Amino acid sequence: MSGLWRLSLLAFFFLAVTGVARAEEEEEEEESPEDPKQLIADMDKDKDGKLTFEEIFAGTTGDDSEEGEIGSDEEFKVEFKEKLTKLFSKSDADGDGFLDETEISTLIAAFTEADEL
Repeated sequence: MSGLWRLSLLAFFFLAVTGVARAEEEEEEEESPEDPKQLIADMDKDKDGKLTFEEIFAGTTGDDSEEGEIGSDEEFKVEFKEKLTKLFSKSDADGDGFLDETEISTLIAAFTEADEL
């Protein structure tokens, strides 16, 4: 009987560990980069369907944020502005100073790649 009990306990732990691994995979999938359409909807102040450097910077740093929020951190703003300046121009394929959905996807990929380095 003791062997059956151990086997049952082992099976229980195996299923529990497998379930945790699946839950972690699902969480990683949920943390994927934001949808370009949603970013435009959230940040496009003039509603032209494209984002400017200023709209992205303001939308990301949250100029109206309260003390202690990530947007109020001056160091973050400086670092983000430097990165955005570099990557915005590389993502602006047609050079018009605006990013459409495709170019925003390029910008997201560039930020993701830069963060992984």
